[in-house]
Amino acid sequence: MTSSIPYIRDFKFVYGKAERISANVRRLTANNPGPFTGWGTNVYLVGESELAIIDPGPDTDDHFEVLLKAVGTKSVSNIFVTHHHRDHSPMAPRLGEHFKCQTIGFGSPLNSANAQAGGFEEADHADFVPDVIAQDKQVFTGDGWWIKCLHTPGHTSNHMCYAVIPDNGLICGDHVLAWSTSVVIPPDGNMADYMSSLALVKQQNFAELWPGHGPAITDPKPFLEAYIQHRMLRDQQILLQLQTGPKTIKQLVPIIYADIDIKLYPAASISMLSHLIRLCQIGQVKCDGKPGLGRIWSLAQDYTVQD
Repeated sequence: MTSSIPYIRDFKFVYGKAERISANVRRLTANNPGPFTGWGTNVYLVGESELAIIDPGPDTDDHFEVLLKAVGTKSVSNIFVTHHHRDHSPMAPRLGEHFKCQTIGFGSPLNSANAQAGGFEEADHADFVPDVIAQDKQVFTGDGWWIKCLHTPGHTSNHMCYAVIPDNGLICGDHVLAWSTSVVIPPDGNMADYMSSLALVKQQNFAELWPGHGPAITDPKPFLEAYIQHRMLRDQQILLQLQTGPKTIKQLVPIIYADIDIKLYPAASISMLSHLIRLCQIGQVKCDGKPGLGRIWSLAQDYTVQD
């Protein structure tokens, strides 16, 4: 089993400039770079004379002015959000009020507070509730465009991707990133759901994936296959380490994530927790109490690791 993800880390863009990436879509990158946002949050403008804006990004005055300039004299009919994290949705209410249009999203997360997220960009924009609660497979139409909603829980319980039908492209938020894996933060993030959602997107045969951060994925099928294999390999690495005896996440991370910068250990710890919770759910692992970062983990009594 291999986890060699064909990462794409060459991303050419200019802050403040909306660049056309397909017949109906332009991409603008917000100036909010960071360890988890990469170059910044990608904002997508769909349509020509009447626009839909997807993931408007952080609520700052500078970014607001950049968005107004990108819209220009066009109208805005809808503002979509992929999920409720504070690098994606905070600008939505302000922009909706300015353009007198509705915000659209899947709705509130199952767990309104991500206690594990700490000070990461992945922490919640907890008070955001969209004006319109979109349903899985629901289609919205505008001036020459059709957007189909695809519920993809995992990164968050309310994560929604948006397929731009004429272009066969998927605006995929934080579900899939070209330059990195996506963090799954319990309790709202769920690794079992995430694996199912990855398989669902793979089945759709999109021509391109347009993530919430960084460059496009122009050959989705092999990329998604490698993404899925990577997660399966992480499971196997964890099980092999627990075969030698009980361990904490603090002990496991430096071994399994030996190739990453130590500054990313907090994110790696959270990702490992999500893997361990899933392994508990399927009966392969147990811990000494309610699953959490400080617990001691071991193989389930009747489970044998397969080589």
